Amino acid sequence: MRIVKAEVRMDEEKMPVLIKEPAKIYKPLQHLSSPEDVVQVMVDAFEMGRQIAELVYLIALDNRAKPLAFFLLNRGTVNRSMVDIRGMMISLFLCNAAGFILVHNHVSGECIPSQEDGRVTERIKAAAELLDIEFCDHIVIGENKTYYSYRRQSWKKEDKRVQS
Repeated sequence: MRIVKAEVRMDEEKMPVLIKEPAKIYKPLQHLSSPEDVVQVMVDAFEMGRQIAELVYLIALDNRAKPLAFFLLNRGTVNRSMVDIRGMMISLFLCNAAGFILVHNHVSGECIPSQEDGRVTERIKAAAELLDIEFCDHIVIGENKTYYSYRRQSWKKEDKRVQS
């Protein structure tokens, strides 16, 4: 699988443009077919389990679940990070993504999402439906490759495991 880090910048005319770094080959996987695959890539290639701040990544996917680009959306604090949904959607449009996965870590090591994580997920889900881009999953990574997958939890809005 190719890992391409990308970001969106403004050009001279103040228009958003997609900037990609040279691809790196990640041999263990060819595509992302499960939350375990996503966690493996994010821990191995992006060291998500070793960060001192919350990081939010966007993985843009083609229609076969192959990653087109990995975007670092935000570097937050020890217990909080923000997501710019508008900017996220611009990134997806610029790389012609058919779908996406949102991934963030919890520095505490707990993978149980907060109520704010749930609220943001619902807002992103609504935006994705409106713009006809498949929101494949939102994964929260804890320590030792533990994770919480909203998709696996059937996108339940008021999940019993969600805590504040």
